[in-house]
Amino acid sequence: HAPATTDNYTRMESSAASDVYKRQTLHFSEGLSGAQLGSRVFDIVLEGEVVMDDFDAMSFGGARTAQSQSFEVEVQDRTLDLSLVPSRGNPNLSAIEVVPGK
Repeated sequence: HAPATTDNYTRMESSAASDVYKRQTLHFSEGLSGAQLGSRVFDIVLEGEVVMDDFDAMSFGGARTAQSQSFEVEVQDRTLDLSLVPSRGNPNLSAIEVVPGK
């Protein structure tokens, strides 16, 4: 299913039974060549839990550098909930990859 997105929140419905683990990989890249460290900072929240606090893609190699973060997530209601909560600037996410885990 295609994700439904509103502002900084994404919900993805899973066709699997409830109470399943998913490995979610989030892909980031700061596309602005003039971006600076600390200009786009946000929390990553999966299934209501903060999995990364004050994430800044620029701290992983600078502008135009791809970077990925993976997490094991237990989905209990067949809907994978993802929120990007801004601290500074607007959150930026390039791609979401979800595969069965454990």
